[in-house]
Amino acid sequence: MERQTELQEIQWLAESAKDLPGHGYTGYSPEIGEASTWILHAMYETKSDTPDITHDEWHHLQVEGGMEEPLFAPGLNPESLTVLGIPIGRTTRPESNYKRLRWSELASREKAPMASSGVPPCFRWFPYNSWPLRIRPPAEGSIDRESFHLLVRHIIATSPSAGASECFVLYAPLSTGDMGGPPILYHGQLAELSDLYDHHDFNAGPTNIWTRDRSWFTYTDSDLMATRVSGSLQLVNAIVADSELETTSYP
Repeated sequence: MERQTELQEIQWLAESAKDLPGHGYTGYSPEIGEASTWILHAMYETKSDTPDITHDEWHHLQVEGGMEEPLFAPGLNPESLTVLGIPIGRTTRPESNYKRLRWSELASREKAPMASSGVPPCFRWFPYNSWPLRIRPPAEGSIDRESFHLLVRHIIATSPSAGASECFVLYAPLSTGDMGGPPILYHGQLAELSDLYDHHDFNAGPTNIWTRDRSWFTYTDSDLMATRVSGSLQLVNAIVADSELETTSYP
């Protein structure tokens, strides 16, 4: 895919978000088409010899043993900072001693509020200040690699020109780490999306993807743990029916 130096293609997004907080800083969120669903980013759990402690407790043990440095934030006491354990950016399936943990399974186990928390899918859907060490939580701000490949497969299958269909990919400033800079925009074909996920200069999956005719749109906010897909009923129904994906209809 080719990186675009001109950003005219996102003017419609900027216009749609002009009255919203952040104005695209963490991503654009227009909902397009007949239907939508959220793909919940994958999480995993291990039953191996992992201590029954939190990521934060493990961090403090590592600091005491000289194997990690204390957390640092200007003006804050390191003891007041908490290690949540939540991955930021691109993730992939961990080693073989981990198995997929469904959000619904964990919610049932922990009586977690999930959608009743009143916010889109994020850390507030579960009752943890710091996640259990045995769990690798869903990534924040980036869909996981396996779910991304499945999403792309469904988009290609429902697109008129299949993998040759034209699309745009946007990375919001917060996802690239260039807080004061513009978003980064790529243009190319759907078949090139999977390669783009693995090969660029920052640790994030796409913030937004859309086709030139704007018949579908994906949205991964930098502060959320899920990716919303909106578009045709055919596309959304195929994603919801995929047993390898976990979805929710949070409004």
